[in-house]
Amino acid sequence: MELITLETVYTNEVDASLIKHKLENNDIPCVLIDTNMVGLYSIYNPAIGGIKIKVRKEDYEKALKIIEEVSE
Repeated sequence: MELITLETVYTNEVDASLIKHKLENNDIPCVLIDTNMVGLYSIYNPAIGGIKIKVRKEDYEKALKIIEEVSE
């Protein structure tokens, strides 16, 4: 199973978790990456690149569409 990182990056765990739950509610399994680093060492957030969400390759387009709908 190949995971792809979505282009959308979050600077706090609350926003990232909301998107994660929205994706999972639409049958898209996903993983949050770097949540601990951003939470513990927020000063390094720009260097780390924020919290990233990874989804399966076959769910990538559907995930992007859902994120766009949520962002509107």
